[in-house]
Amino acid sequence: MIEGPRFSWVSAPVLGTAAVALVALVLLAARERRTANPLLPWPLFRDPRFAGANVVGFLFNFALYGTIFLLGLYFQNARGADPFEAGLQLLPMTIFFPVANVVFSRISGRFGNGALITAFFALAAVSTLCLVMISPGTPYWVIALGVGTANLGAGVISPAWPTPRARSSLGGCSCEGPLPSAEPREGGLHARSDAFGGLWLDSQVGLPNQPCNLARWANNPDAASAFFDSARPCLDSVWQQVMNYTQLPFRVPTVKYPSGKNWSSPCGDASGGSVAAFYCSQNETLYMPYEGLQVSQYGSRPGVYLAVFAHEYAHHIQALSGISEAYWTARYEAGTDSAAGLEMSRRNELSAQCLSGTFLGSTVGRGGSVDQAMYRDAWQTQDRGDHNGGPRDHGSDAHAVSWWQHGAQKNRMFQCNTWAAKSADVS
Repeated sequence: MIEGPRFSWVSAPVLGTAAVALVALVLLAARERRTANPLLPWPLFRDPRFAGANVVGFLFNFALYGTIFLLGLYFQNARGADPFEAGLQLLPMTIFFPVANVVFSRISGRFGNGALITAFFALAAVSTLCLVMISPGTPYWVIALGVGTANLGAGVISPAWPTPRARSSLGGCSCEGPLPSAEPREGGLHARSDAFGGLWLDSQVGLPNQPCNLARWANNPDAASAFFDSARPCLDSVWQQVMNYTQLPFRVPTVKYPSGKNWSSPCGDASGGSVAAFYCSQNETLYMPYEGLQVSQYGSRPGVYLAVFAHEYAHHIQALSGISEAYWTARYEAGTDSAAGLEMSRRNELSAQCLSGTFLGSTVGRGGSVDQAMYRDAWQTQDRGDHNGGPRDHGSDAHAVSWWQHGAQKNRMFQCNTWAAKSADVS
């Protein structure tokens, strides 16, 4: 297209390349409709919300990158800059885009994505509209202000936009691991129908792909607390969107960092030894004692601790959705430490494992702090099952690993419905 003015729009080079592109597009579409694993499932486009949001997203990106392309030509052809100078003149304007990505990570937990998209779409639109009035004599600072403001809006819109587009594209890496089956079993857990129907049975519900900017991890209590404090808004944001979408209640949990060997919580006391991280539904609090994180074993590998934090946060989601209450009632009736009761405990814990993987898989490589190294550390250290003796209430190491990896690969809530899995898959 950029060579059209030079060669003519009806010249052989322009028409030939356009024909090749059109044929390639048709062949790609035909193959994608036949393959068992398409890049993007076609049934998604039957949802008018998904299709409409993608059209708007396409137009948004077309305008965004088209403006940058045209401005480069404007600086060269209208203002006499050479290509290098034109690039330097564009640089201050584009700085606003990554700055706005950081702004989004700070405000997304307070405002819904719908409000952010509406407000910053309007900001970007008004700023871009002002650019139609520029001329070769327009002061540079006026152009920079207009484009910079438009990029500020675009930088917030970009990470917010995946949620209405797909309610989460498949996240995670392509690593392969043993995947558990999820076939219905007789009996099972009976929770509120809206919890199961909206959150656990809808095959299209997953976590939105958003960046997560984390404080730097260091092996000391203060740095660990800062790390988890920076992770919580990320989990708040994605889970609030899912809970709102499925019409379930959402409340931000409290996080506490008890220290020492003796402390208490409404769910139990620590006395004379280290206690692993846990969630207490009675006060909706995640307890993350530094002494229980096994730092001496895992060292400075933040992905390990982010996965633990996401696991405990998953228990909070189980509580809000009604799963926890139904689980404890059923376990009590079956006998807390009976074979049936312990199996229910394993289903509960392995579901949280799966949801932990879902979070890491949804945010890795999205422009935040969760890179492939952090993700790989989490992927390789999920053998946290019942290998130290005691009751068989968490599941085997193999199943702790496979359910976590399953969630990371699939990013769908119904894939984490361990209550519908065969007993052999939660042993």
